[in-house]
Amino acid sequence: MSLISKLRNKLARAPAPEPGFSGTYPFLDVLELIVDRHLPGPEVQFLQIGASDGVTDDPISALIRERGWQGAMVEPNPVSFRKLQDNLENRDGLRLKQALVSNTPGRSEQVLYCVKEEFWAGSHWAEQVSSMDRDRVEGFLHYFKTTPEGAGLPEDFDEIIEEVRLPCVHVSDLLADLGLDRLDLLVVDTIGHELRILKAFPFERITPKVIMFEHYLLSTEDRIELLSHLRDQGYAFAKYAVDTIAVKTDQARNWSVAEW
Repeated sequence: MSLISKLRNKLARAPAPEPGFSGTYPFLDVLELIVDRHLPGPEVQFLQIGASDGVTDDPISALIRERGWQGAMVEPNPVSFRKLQDNLENRDGLRLKQALVSNTPGRSEQVLYCVKEEFWAGSHWAEQVSSMDRDRVEGFLHYFKTTPEGAGLPEDFDEIIEEVRLPCVHVSDLLADLGLDRLDLLVVDTIGHELRILKAFPFERITPKVIMFEHYLLSTEDRIELLSHLRDQGYAFAKYAVDTIAVKTDQARNWSVAEW
């Protein structure tokens, strides 16, 4: 199933809000509940790959501020990275790095496909749509053109998408660059690149207690492969909206992942 079809199918299953209602509902923060259980105390060391601006729709932004966590935030998109610096550069205990992260051995230079900044105005999603896979970016643009927010997008996506060449680093080299030899929390949001990063992660050296990754854009095959790989590392799972939270624990029950 194509990315566009997948997005349309998921949209079709969304509950319609009642007339006059905003369509938003209160939800418990599952990550915070898991953190309170498995990562108690302020001494939490984290790595976030795909941090965007560190604030908008960020699953750990409030926890970083409220609990004084220390760690590293990595973002490839140049404009998003500048915003990340503006938002968090002066906060103690945080390291910010601009780079692409992948499973490619060694260090190289790769292309990141981004929505041009001039099309960001009024669109909270535009700056978060960056990928090493151009088809994924185009899939998002096709989807958003069907929404009121994206109604004014040009028909020719070449006018919207720009190619940015950036340093690309293997996830093991990234950990070495950042001087990380221990992780409590790993967050990965890389627009469908999660499988490659987590399959290449050196679990034999560093074992995060909690991992949060976006599963929404993974194919069924990739999702099952990633869940199986993390299961073999000793993780159990909680599904939270478009994300999966993996916890290093022996206390778990077995469930089918066919509908994950």
